[in-house]
Amino acid sequence: MKLRSGYIIILGILGFMAYFKYCTRKEPVEPKIITIVETRWDTLRIDSIVYIPKWKEKIIYKWDTINPEPIDTAAILQDYYNKYYYEDTISLDSVGRVIVKDTVSQNKILYRLTVPQINVKTTTVYIKEYLNENEWYVGGGLIANKQGVQNIEGEVLFRSKQQQAFGAGIGINNEFQPTFSIKYLRKIGK
Repeated sequence: MKLRSGYIIILGILGFMAYFKYCTRKEPVEPKIITIVETRWDTLRIDSIVYIPKWKEKIIYKWDTINPEPIDTAAILQDYYNKYYYEDTISLDSVGRVIVKDTVSQNKILYRLTVPQINVKTTTVYIKEYLNENEWYVGGGLIANKQGVQNIEGEVLFRSKQQQAFGAGIGINNEFQPTFSIKYLRKIGK
């Protein structure tokens, strides 16, 4: 009778272990890492950009004929001393642009203002890591030697976030006496 009951208990524990192996979650539990990448374009103001203007050649035509109209010297001098405002926008591909504002008089640049509008790519990375969550385990085991099965046991194990494990088990020995076990485990190494 003892031998037949031992086999029934062993088969029950093996069935219990097979249930937890094949009927529960099959993928391994790995740390959950959530990465959120946010990209923004900010406008950066830089006041130290030096702009070298592109000069165009001035073509002067000399005529051999005499102009019948009188030359207005006052109009020429007024045009020479007047102040003219020019604005140029220089594109810098996808980075932005630079606006150049010039005031010209007497064939010279009297005042220049450069207004850079440069977009700087800003990448913000948020990483949320969920490592070492609390986990519960349940299982069983048996101890045997040449004489036969010595102990059959079911156990519950709790693993904490601090990588410590606590276990408690209950079972029976080969004389059908109850056995109890408690365990404390701590991770070593990496």
